[in-house]
Amino acid sequence: MKVFRNLTAAGNLKAPHVGIGNFDGVHLGHQRILEAAIRGARAAGGTAVAMTFDPHPLSILSPTGRPPLITPFEEKVRVLEASGLDVLLVVPFTRELSAIPAESFVSDVLSRQVGAKRVYVGANFHFGRGGQGDFELLRREGGRLGIEVEKVDVVLLDSRPVSSTRIRDNIARGAVDRAALMLGREYVVTGRGVPGRHRGKGLGFSTANITTESELIPADGVYVTRAELAGSSLPSVTNIGVRPTFGEKERVIETHILDYEGGELYGVTVRLAFCQRLREERRFDSPEALRAQIEMDVAATRAWFSRPAAHP
Repeated sequence: MKVFRNLTAAGNLKAPHVGIGNFDGVHLGHQRILEAAIRGARAAGGTAVAMTFDPHPLSILSPTGRPPLITPFEEKVRVLEASGLDVLLVVPFTRELSAIPAESFVSDVLSRQVGAKRVYVGANFHFGRGGQGDFELLRREGGRLGIEVEKVDVVLLDSRPVSSTRIRDNIARGAVDRAALMLGREYVVTGRGVPGRHRGKGLGFSTANITTESELIPADGVYVTRAELAGSSLPSVTNIGVRPTFGEKERVIETHILDYEGGELYGVTVRLAFCQRLREERRFDSPEALRAQIEMDVAATRAWFSRPAAHP
């Protein structure tokens, strides 16, 4: 997948079939839009394109009102590339862009600069100044300019549309398995190993402390996770919280990688894929009681990974 960060670079694409959206999370609803664009492009001998915006529009229009991102930009690119797209067109979002009338966005951006042959959007797509553009305007203006427009149906889970908001809510309360159903994959936090207080090692379970720039961290608790590092995916159990047994207050992410013998992870990039929440974080009466609970957490994690469905 080629990544272009300006509209000028998109001018020579062959018959672009363009799926448009912020695609935060690249969830099942987003994937349906992208699949439609890819399918249309393949049938027409064109180019399958995803058009997205960076930074997220609300970062410019309402910085204090923007929700935490589900997928940092690098993770979004990683997921989009795996979808089979030919091109990712990243449009820099500025106040100037936000002030463009919806009709001008269709004529100047989609038609003149991108040369879109067909455009695919979700049911609630809005664009242009003040969000005044909608599907009907896009279809009307696109038709006038020779651009076909397709509205892609939402994906439902439990009779409700899959949305970035629902996914954020589930992750924030620790329901990472529910979030995974809507994402179509496990939720991932990427970070680097940093020195810690060696609490886990003192209990007989060496842990790696992970620092991350991810904005959306699951609720405090203990989770079954996959630790992806150096090309390997390893079972792990991860604690998020303040380690109340030791009277600490700093919120940390620490993971114990089962049967790991690779040495310290200081400075190493680790991707933690969250599979299942085991329990809440709580204070134990003694380090010995905590160690007994960690043994049970490790056993539960091994049991989780022993299931056939746990292996991708």
